[in-house]
Amino acid sequence: MAEFKALRDLAQRVPDLLHLHLDLCFHNRQSFIVEIPRFFPKLQSLAIRHYKLPVEEFLGLAQLSHLKHLMILDPTAGPNSALMDLTRKMQIQTNYRVNVVNFSGPRDLTACFCANY
Repeated sequence: MAEFKALRDLAQRVPDLLHLHLDLCFHNRQSFIVEIPRFFPKLQSLAIRHYKLPVEEFLGLAQLSHLKHLMILDPTAGPNSALMDLTRKMQIQTNYRVNVVNFSGPRDLTACFCANY
């Protein structure tokens, strides 16, 4: 579980980070997904959880001008219609530069399961 300060410190230590897997628990979440484009402007791939993420924050990730791959880590069997609509909006907003994938593989044993509660 990341905190805002930890994420900011990571950004200062690794300013050229290209790949980030960030699994946040949303039950006590600060709104800092919106800061990812500012903290890590060179990201090419990002894995995050969509669960309860405001639409504006999700679509704000389109500001990552180098982003090529966005993986959604929600523990669902497949994308729901709302998530598919957001995916389309993200692709349109980025001129289809970003490939958005809903992770549906085997459950990650280190993943946060708070989305299930």
